[in-house]
Amino acid sequence: MEDSTARFGFQRLVVGDLERQAQFYRSALGLGTPNRLSGTINGRPMEEMIFSAAEGGVEFVLLSFPDEPPPAPGGSLPAFFTRTSR
Repeated sequence: MEDSTARFGFQRLVVGDLERQAQFYRSALGLGTPNRLSGTINGRPMEEMIFSAAEGGVEFVLLSFPDEPPPAPGGSLPAFFTRTSR
């Protein structure tokens, strides 16, 4: 029988003010310096700050769409890791 266990990967929060929110979460959670990424998602310019876990891997991501209005409170995108099905 194949192991189909899924596990939580990381949380991605959609924010309006990336710098301000990064400072808040760094202070509140003691997160280190994030890696920055910019690009597009479905043609929409985006910027991300990726905070790594102490043991490696991604722990927490802040995502912003700078050319769009700030999102409604509570916008998040959870990520889960699963085995590839055949």
